[in-house]
Amino acid sequence: MLSLLSEYTILTQCYSDQTNLEINEVKSQIQVYLFPTGKDDCNELPSAVILQVTFQNPALDVQIVSTVFQYKNSIKFNIPIPNIALYFDVKASQLKLKSYNQVLVQQIQEITLTRSKDTNILYNLAVSYDQKIFTTTANFPKTFTTINVINAMLIITNSIKTYTIPYDGKSTVDSAAKTVVLMFENTDLSPILYDTGVLNIRLESEYGSADVFSSCYAKTNLLEYKNQPSPGNILEFTPYSNSLYIEINQSEYFVQELAKCTSLKIVITVNDGVCQLIGRLPAASMQFNIQVNTKFQANLDHNGFPDLEPPALSFVECMHVLEKNGQKAHISVSYYDAKNIAINRVYMDTKSIQQSCFENVHMNLEDSTITVTATRICPVVLKQRAQMILKTYSSQHTYFLEQSDDLLNIEFDLEGDLKVQFNSISNDIVEKIKDSYSFRLLILTKKGVFIDVLQPTFSTTTFEEIIIINIIILISTLSISVVIGGLNIFYKRKSKLSKRIKKTIEIDEI
Repeated sequence: MLSLLSEYTILTQCYSDQTNLEINEVKSQIQVYLFPTGKDDCNELPSAVILQVTFQNPALDVQIVSTVFQYKNSIKFNIPIPNIALYFDVKASQLKLKSYNQVLVQQIQEITLTRSKDTNILYNLAVSYDQKIFTTTANFPKTFTTINVINAMLIITNSIKTYTIPYDGKSTVDSAAKTVVLMFENTDLSPILYDTGVLNIRLESEYGSADVFSSCYAKTNLLEYKNQPSPGNILEFTPYSNSLYIEINQSEYFVQELAKCTSLKIVITVNDGVCQLIGRLPAASMQFNIQVNTKFQANLDHNGFPDLEPPALSFVECMHVLEKNGQKAHISVSYYDAKNIAINRVYMDTKSIQQSCFENVHMNLEDSTITVTATRICPVVLKQRAQMILKTYSSQHTYFLEQSDDLLNIEFDLEGDLKVQFNSISNDIVEKIKDSYSFRLLILTKKGVFIDVLQPTFSTTTFEEIIIINIIILISTLSISVVIGGLNIFYKRKSKLSKRIKKTIEIDEI
């Protein structure tokens, strides 16, 4: 071996210790990453070289030939491997680079095992908590036979700060289901998270062996409480421009926990955290709502959800997101005792968000006729006979309880954009509309099947206003006519006067 090397110029320190080797299962290849030091004599390496990677087991040694090698620019080599699984347990390797008269030998300090396309090999992360232990469950790729987690940490962020919980070394792997379960012990966060909830949870882990390992992570913004009975389900979730209608079929467990508390905090997270709505509610108000309606059904507006501090979106901005691009909403309810200490928290998810097929909904009163106009944004459907009902809410209390009065009702042909007229509107009805806390337009089929519900703006144009506008137009027209007429007279007189002056000058000259 020494006699063979003596025929070559031995190069040293051509590459730094950062030079590393990656064993890539997805691509079924070994990838060598070179970090040139820029040494002058190394720059003399020719374009044709042989790159060899050797291991403790000579049967695993591989090599490739490059005819376009450039010392400073050739920084990565891919070596195809038929059976990449043979290399999963390698712990040491050596790089040998040879040309016709030069040779470089260098130990590779770092070996990385990559068993997926990127670092996110864990997915479908679910996190549950029993006030003592956080349990994380995640899937790993189907190409893996198993996964060996050697280290991990759970990072939980709420509206106040970020908490890092160390891994306690307990894990369970189901190779058939391709799931891995990790445990993180912590009791201190129980009362804190009852109050604040979570913004996001990130699981970071290392898998492989102590010598050859890779990193991965997964994240979620949901925390479930282990073995907690179902609080119920959301039956309806409808956003409007300035309010939100929620209908919940609460469970016995929900009512049971409600009886233990004095107040509630409702947090609605939209589209995985694009915006949030946070409001407080007396427990007695929700109890009374359930007593009146059997199910909890309520209209909630800006009075119930005050604006959050910037840069968070305002209530109106969040409603706009829900109306135009609402994909999902996550609702959490925190229960507080008389000392304002959080004692429990439940979660529910929307199955769907009901969005209107109309925008720019406007209701205008002119004399004794109310005209409703709106632009259709959904695909046009076949013409059908429908009915429109104007529903008014007399107070904030009835609005919260979803108790309305049907004030007007009319049948019309529903096809494209809306233009519906309620005729012969009495002054009494007009006053009820003006005095109401809120109002909506319900659209049903002739048989009473739900089609849509709209939240219009309202304006009035009275007969007196029309007269005043017409008088203003008439006066303006007359004023313009007088001005134009005056100008005509002025120019005519000026023309006659010019002619007289001209004749006078001619007589004087004679």
